Amino acid sequence: MDVSNIITKSRVQTNTSAGQKSDALILQDLNIIYKEVFSRLATKSKKYTRQSYYAATEENQHEYSIPKPSVTETGIKRVLNVHVKYSSDWNHIPCKMYDTSTGVDNDYENENIPYCIVRDGSIFVYPAPTEVISDWIVVEWQYIPLDLETTTTSDNIKLDSEYHDILLSGLNMYNFADKQLFDKKAIAKQEFEEWIARMILEWWADPESAYETTETDIYNQSLELLP
Repeated sequence: MDVSNIITKSRVQTNTSAGQKSDALILQDLNIIYKEVFSRLATKSKKYTRQSYYAATEENQHEYSIPKPSVTETGIKRVLNVHVKYSSDWNHIPCKMYDTSTGVDNDYENENIPYCIVRDGSIFVYPAPTEVISDWIVVEWQYIPLDLETTTTSDNIKLDSEYHDILLSGLNMYNFADKQLFDKKAIAKQEFEEWIARMILEWWADPESAYETTETDIYNQSLELLP
């Protein structure tokens, strides 16, 4: 369902008119529900909210920008892991991650024990690469979905369409609460929890689902994300 369809259905099911509650307020509640769904999934396992990308080196360059989200992509909640390799013949090895520049050594040369700093929208890697390698760095992050808009289409909701009813039941829960119809709110809340349980069960049973980017997709689609 498009977001406009979810809002319209909730208005009908909860008998909530635009005079009682504006689209802006309904959208605000819908985004609370949307983030709650992803927060609950991530609490179960980071695999539900994990994406990765490969990127090429820039010779003798320490800083690599983290891709900025677009209107159709997700925002980055936190960087989970960074792996690099200093020769095309090597396997990737993990970087030790720091969140401060204290003690940075620009002359650090141990390629067997690299480290990085994640700061200000960039990843700073030490030592810097000395050759160009197409898949030099692998960055794995945990994402949060960008806010929905009333114009957001079904394809840009970061849930498969079969799970959009979880957003509808959550929104119904909020609308019934605003009208102090607490018995109906309880029913909507039960529906919401049942959808959450179903989604966790089905996603957990399907490790190759569309909700987690495959290694092939990462390599083929993400090389252009960084300079």
